[in-house]
Amino acid sequence: MVEVKVTPPIDSVGYTTTDKGVQLYTNTHDPNNNTRYYRWDYSETWQFHAKYQSGYKSDGKEIVNRPVSEDIYSCFGNHASSTILLGSSAKLAKDVIYQNPITAIVSTDEKIETKYSILLRQYALTSDAYNFWVNLKKNTEQLGSIFDAQPSNINGNLHNIANASEPVIGYISACSVQTKRIFITKDQLPQSFNTVYPYSCSADSVFYAKGNPPFNEVENVLIPLPSSYIPISAFMLGNSLSISGFTASSLECVDCTIRGTKTKPAFWK
Repeated sequence: MVEVKVTPPIDSVGYTTTDKGVQLYTNTHDPNNNTRYYRWDYSETWQFHAKYQSGYKSDGKEIVNRPVSEDIYSCFGNHASSTILLGSSAKLAKDVIYQNPITAIVSTDEKIETKYSILLRQYALTSDAYNFWVNLKKNTEQLGSIFDAQPSNINGNLHNIANASEPVIGYISACSVQTKRIFITKDQLPQSFNTVYPYSCSADSVFYAKGNPPFNEVENVLIPLPSSYIPISAFMLGNSLSISGFTASSLECVDCTIRGTKTKPAFWK
């Protein structure tokens, strides 16, 4: 039989800042001193921008104004935790977890460019379940140097009933789940934090007529679909009253949808 644990509420999810970035942490406690062993995981969501905002697009025949409904400048990204996050108050007089680290975000990360949110989930564990997760963490995340723990057997509560000698890695726990979400906006962070775009980007000029004899770069580079370049803005040269060409850049630098989604999450505020 698996013991069913009642998970106490998450008291808070908070963060501290340094010149290097943001450190997120959590606080919780069990006034009945019945939990003692905790595990967490989380989901991150953030709003980010492409390097350049495109006001134009190709319809396959010509360059036309980009409709607001087809904006590709602002998107939402998301990520689920992949590390094992544990905490224990077993050696303390009271069942209190104070500022247990959750995750860190460097000051240049686009996660905190505009607005960031994290949904933290908290699980109460038995001592056996906690020890299983501790060993799993040591075997999967803390190997690689002579100072790390050596690999060890991971004993869970799953077994192959057809072959008792075959090792099975896994642990079944039963508990309620507590959650808490927070938002962090750019204006809550130090002004010294400067986002570094993840790609090397530059905007080039693409002309309707270039060289002698003139070559139509727009027709040959920007209009054919699919194209590796997206028009950003139009420009005119000299006293010309017509568009001479467009600035353009690569998909990675203009189209946020290659790394995120335009769909605004229901919880976003």
